[in-house]
Amino acid sequence: MGILLFSKFPSNIFGIYPFEIPRNTQIPADMSRSDLHRLLGGVPNDIPIRCVILFMTRRQSHTLDCIKKLLEYYPSEIVIIGGFVDKIYYDNRQNQQHKSSNTHGIVLTGDPNHLNIRQVVLENHIDKREDIKTKLKQLKSNEKKSSLSFGIQVSCVARGSDFYNDEHNVECSEFRNLFPNTPLIGIFGNGEIGHDYLPKENQVSEKQFETTENLFLTYSSVFSLISINL
Repeated sequence: MGILLFSKFPSNIFGIYPFEIPRNTQIPADMSRSDLHRLLGGVPNDIPIRCVILFMTRRQSHTLDCIKKLLEYYPSEIVIIGGFVDKIYYDNRQNQQHKSSNTHGIVLTGDPNHLNIRQVVLENHIDKREDIKTKLKQLKSNEKKSSLSFGIQVSCVARGSDFYNDEHNVECSEFRNLFPNTPLIGIFGNGEIGHDYLPKENQVSEKQFETTENLFLTYSSVFSLISINL
């Protein structure tokens, strides 16, 4: 189990909004941006969504529709990461923890001057340390001495020691070599959600999505580096 503790920041610097989307939720094609923000944890309408972390037990239509709306309102400046898991135990901070088959997640907010995010995907053909290191180095320019940084890793359950000829902790050890002081949390899943997101300094990413299917991966690992500039 990994736990990260943060001081409370204004939402324009670093905001954290947990959410739950029930299975029977309808996402209308004309859903407004404010309604989408309300669905995803009650994010204030004047605060842009920068990152969405998703967990689900299976692919559901309302989740796909929600991602489509996110890409509609944030076509090139949002990071999406997540995975499929066997079980979800959710605490909504009001009731006792309960087992759930709904979609759950966390929204991160913050303007580009205060919150920098980069993300890379280790595709299913990347299975050598040197290739892993090369890909992870693309995250390095996002780390600044005056920032608080942490990493998120979502990996296919098949990318363990069997994938790396009985070597253990290959990917996270390469991350640790590059980022020795950066906390890393994550999960193994039964399918991954993510994309390469490497914006240039003070610019949004040029990455565009043709369909939501581009985000759904197999036999891959997704690494996000999130930095709060103080």
